[in-house]
Amino acid sequence: MIFVYGCTPHLSGTINMKEYGNNVTSLQGDGTSLISETGFVPCGNNLKLSWWRSGAKDTLLDSITTTLVNDGTYSVFFGGPATTLCFLFAANDSTLPDSGFVHVRFVNLSSDNYNFNCYYDSLKIDSGITYKTITTYFQIPVNQLARIRFTDRSDTSVTAELDSVSLAPVGHYTIILGGNHGSADFGLTLKVVFENITIPLL
Repeated sequence: MIFVYGCTPHLSGTINMKEYGNNVTSLQGDGTSLISETGFVPCGNNLKLSWWRSGAKDTLLDSITTTLVNDGTYSVFFGGPATTLCFLFAANDSTLPDSGFVHVRFVNLSSDNYNFNCYYDSLKIDSGITYKTITTYFQIPVNQLARIRFTDRSDTSVTAELDSVSLAPVGHYTIILGGNHGSADFGLTLKVVFENITIPLL
């Protein structure tokens, strides 16, 4: 399971993921950047998963009851401000891209009221991506040292981009937008997460 923490300031600290109350993985967030971690969770039906912020008294952030299939991979995303936390859960892609291509999806964890277009170099891959959106996967050709860019479709001055991004052929990636436009603490930030988790042998 991929675990991404992108909350805006004032929600830093350790986040613990629990299954039926037992810790299965933790992640240390600093409230100023997008941070990712991976962990393994036992599969099964009707699993109770919950996420807690550590402290003198642990605070429940969110919980779900879900089914996790054997050899499946999943992602959990936290973003937005501490007062109205955004929580997203999704299954990862298990299909192989064609040779020379990758599968990418986009996640918007920025609570700004913008509609972003997503570009891979000059190729527009998707448009109108709003807060709390996880897109479908797109197959795109590999271009070494590419530029990835999120731009508001109404105001092109609102932009986040990464230059010289190298994607491995036949890989799966999630590209995440976090932070807030104009924020001195946590401005608009992009992070590329490589999804190909090795499944542990039983």
